[in-house]
Amino acid sequence: DPDPHPSIDRLLRRLSAEEVLSVASALDPRRIPALILDRVAAEEPDIFAMNWRTAALCMDGVTDLRELETRLVPATDAVLAGAAEWWSRSRFTPAIGSLRTGYMLTRLRENLEDEDGYVRWSAVLGLASMDAATALPPLTARLPVEPWSAVQSAIVSALGKLRDRSAVGALMAHHRRREGATTHTDYREIGESLARLGAEEQLRQFLGALPDESAADTVIGALPFVGSSLADEILEVLTEHGTTIT
Repeated sequence: DPDPHPSIDRLLRRLSAEEVLSVASALDPRRIPALILDRVAAEEPDIFAMNWRTAALCMDGVTDLRELETRLVPATDAVLAGAAEWWSRSRFTPAIGSLRTGYMLTRLRENLEDEDGYVRWSAVLGLASMDAATALPPLTARLPVEPWSAVQSAIVSALGKLRDRSAVGALMAHHRRREGATTHTDYREIGESLARLGAEEQLRQFLGALPDESAADTVIGALPFVGSSLADEILEVLTEHGTTIT
């Protein structure tokens, strides 16, 4: 048989250690994930929680984490704590979706109600990495009562990325609530999410109700996700309003 080591070396050069271990965990889910968690636990103290972040990312390829759920509690807590800090959010948020456990879902739902806006923001980003059936109910319930515009925008973006058309009603209701607002209004996020969901009729209604100065910002978000016919139609309307997209 040919020597496999050169192929393994090439794989390691192309992928991160987490990706390689994720593949290994998927191939041998009874042994490799437990070994990874053993090693991480032995490396305590983990001051910046980067070891737990790595452990979480390594679970991404494991389809059923129920047997490991109790052992993954420290990883879940560490990842959520890192995702809630503005300086480390981008590093820890991707790991949330790798920990698809009941405990993680419970924590995310609780964090949506937290007094700290950054904790709520990270919970939205975490839920956005789950499946639509899991994420839509808590996100659509939170949107009407969420006080911070940044978190509202994160929810709107998440609803589009989940690609479930049942979210269209929540997006349009949010737009109606924001009409006439004097603070930041997430025109771009609403337009992009409606486009991602294929809600052409609602997108036309949305564009028709916008002030002229907001139309261009909305189209920038929506154009990549609409068909050529609607794109041409939108560009025509913008031209009539004196806005040109190049």
